[in-house]
Amino acid sequence: MPRTLQRDAANEKHMTGSLCSHLNNSGVGTRGRTMKAGAGLFSALALFLLMGAVYTQRTRPRKPTRRPGTTTRKPSVPKPAVPAQPEPQEPTDFPPPILGPPSIYPDCPRECFCSPSYPNSLNCENRNIRVIPVIPSRTHYLYLQNNYISEVTAEPFLNATEVRWVNLANNRIHRIDKQVFQKIPALLYLYVHRNQLKEVPSGLPASLEQLRLSRNRISKIPSGAFSKMGNLTLLDLYHNQLSDSDFGKNTFRDLKSLMQLNLAHNILKKMPDGVPSGLIQLFLDRNRIDDIPKDYFKGFTHLAFVRLNYNQLSDKGVPKNVFNVSTLLDLQLAHNQLASVPLFNGHLEHLHLNHNSIESINGTLLCPYSLQADMSDLSLVPRLRYLRLDGNHLSPPIPLDVIICLSEPAESRTVHLDSCSVKVHTHELRKYYSTIRSDVVAGDSDIGVKLLDRSLIRDVQEGQTCCFMRLVLRFYVERVFNNYASTEPQQQRCSSALANAFVSIRRDIHKCHCQCGEETQRKIDSLHAEFIKLQISQAAQKAMGELDTVLEWLEGLEKEN
Repeated sequence: MPRTLQRDAANEKHMTGSLCSHLNNSGVGTRGRTMKAGAGLFSALALFLLMGAVYTQRTRPRKPTRRPGTTTRKPSVPKPAVPAQPEPQEPTDFPPPILGPPSIYPDCPRECFCSPSYPNSLNCENRNIRVIPVIPSRTHYLYLQNNYISEVTAEPFLNATEVRWVNLANNRIHRIDKQVFQKIPALLYLYVHRNQLKEVPSGLPASLEQLRLSRNRISKIPSGAFSKMGNLTLLDLYHNQLSDSDFGKNTFRDLKSLMQLNLAHNILKKMPDGVPSGLIQLFLDRNRIDDIPKDYFKGFTHLAFVRLNYNQLSDKGVPKNVFNVSTLLDLQLAHNQLASVPLFNGHLEHLHLNHNSIESINGTLLCPYSLQADMSDLSLVPRLRYLRLDGNHLSPPIPLDVIICLSEPAESRTVHLDSCSVKVHTHELRKYYSTIRSDVVAGDSDIGVKLLDRSLIRDVQEGQTCCFMRLVLRFYVERVFNNYASTEPQQQRCSSALANAFVSIRRDIHKCHCQCGEETQRKIDSLHAEFIKLQISQAAQKAMGELDTVLEWLEGLEKEN
């Protein structure tokens, strides 16, 4: 019973009880003997009715009158409303900022760390900062990732005109003032991934070389957003909400130096228009693309990596020779609806066709050149060395011509890692690296610092070779190749090919189930520690220059076995 009705009932009971008590005490009732029966009964009844009428008028709700021709309906009990799902609200109780250690620099913000060893760096990451502090004028490298910043205004950058690198990743940024970039015209690297931007920032400086905007909520690219950005080599828009209408023929018109374009995990239904012809890497995974124009890749001069996994491609939407591109090294078409193997050029090294609807394969398709070709002419030797066909409708046995096609070439070497063996194409690694070695070594400005000292590799404990190699490969794949960028297409292509080869070796080593000892883990931890002491671009450059040490080690393992 509702609380109000309970109270009213209790009051009524109390009043009725008091009345009956008064009547009994005064000797009035059906058994009263001193008063006349009629008069006593009449007085009691009158008093009872009078008080009941007054009480009813005061406390009881009025009953609705019934209209003619209507039926009586029970009052409906209102159902609790289901609240609409609102957009996630920002928390109001942020943790307090974490103050940095005392600094020798009087202009160092209290929330940051200013290293005496790197006076041009301002380290403000992981400090629970909500507002960007005033940036000292000596700052070249600004680290503000992993905080609670919601907007970026121009005021903190008034004197920071020499900033080259800004990392704002993993904040809550929903707005960046256009005036910010007017204050930092020499900016080269801008990382704003994992934020809440709804459109590409306007007014980006022409000096920019890398722009990372992945994992935002971007659904709009303002007109001219990338205009005059002729130095941009990497554009990452992965995991946003971009559709076909956001990309016109002129969207990428000024990006003459663009080498890496990542538009994966958006809502594209067709291939983007106007992509620069000098592109090396094009990632379009996890979209809704079902058709590729016949001559889409025809004008690309350096294209080496194409990823179209998790789309809606079928044989109908893939023209016969669309992937017959001589520069293509890695083609990924997994998780589509293909029923046959598409044609490709003989220079292709990695082909991912897993989880399609393919029912048959033959060596002629996988090895476009004749299997009877002169094997001394390496230009005619099929290079395909990694093929994924799992998740299709293939029935055994595998055709003999496919086995011949995928057999290891004579130049591959078996590297024995403790109790496991893997195939390593060291001649290919050496060929790619020799192309870029002189440039990466010349670009290393910290000659006195070593990351991969030869003694670090030479003194690997017995039984730990497999583990050490796996961890070194992981270091290069995840830290070095991801952060190394060159403005020269040939260098970028070779570094990408090296990264691809390292990924393959690492994938094979995973099958070995290496056991890592404490000393080996300590060595790798020290390698990572030295890496993060440097500015990330310098560290990647240095590690690329020291790749020669890793290749010598691999070649030494071949000779030992």
